[in-house]
Amino acid sequence: MSGFEQAFARALDDLAHDRLADPDEYLTMVPADRRDEFVDRLTAAMAGRVPSPAGVSPDEAHERALAAVAATRAAGGPSGILPEALIALRRARGVERDDVLDHLAAELEIGPGGRPALRRYYHQLETGTLLGSRVSHRVLASLARRLGARLEDFVAAIQPTGTAGGGAPPTAALARGAGDDARPRPGGGAPAGRSEPRRAADAPDPDAERVARLFCGGPDA
Repeated sequence: MSGFEQAFARALDDLAHDRLADPDEYLTMVPADRRDEFVDRLTAAMAGRVPSPAGVSPDEAHERALAAVAATRAAGGPSGILPEALIALRRARGVERDDVLDHLAAELEIGPGGRPALRRYYHQLETGTLLGSRVSHRVLASLARRLGARLEDFVAAIQPTGTAGGGAPPTAALARGAGDDARPRPGGGAPAGRSEPRRAADAPDPDAERVARLFCGGPDA
């Protein structure tokens, strides 16, 4: 049995027993000129489809394997299977999180005032606590460009597959400022201690508000 066949048989056995390893563990057994074929066949086995006859580059093959492994390992949640796929693709490309944040800030025109919010929301995206159906496709398209992926794959991957922790989605606080109390008050009066109108200095940073819309305002935000 050739190295290719041994690696593929091992991968299929691991897949059947829910212990699929990282792609590199199998690819080291496969000749370099057949690695794209190996990944295409393994991805097809995981997806239950016929392999594409067209070959793919080794880099693309490695990305597809990582994304497929992330999908099979994902436990699901409000962000779908995208969180693990993002982390896997970043590692495959050697891209640090700060590089992703810099790319998003540049493409989405987010100034310094919005960087803390951008870091916070992206962290929530990678940890699977954002509601995937509310993330703008502009964000997904920008991430796909930076990580060499396809937008349609990211859109499919971010669909919610469950509820993480059973709590309310983190979009619940969007309708109010950080210092506001959203509970209704008798007579509809202003909150205690807030008899004066909000001063301009207290208003949220416009870039931070833009980040909130992009990550929680829906696919067309």
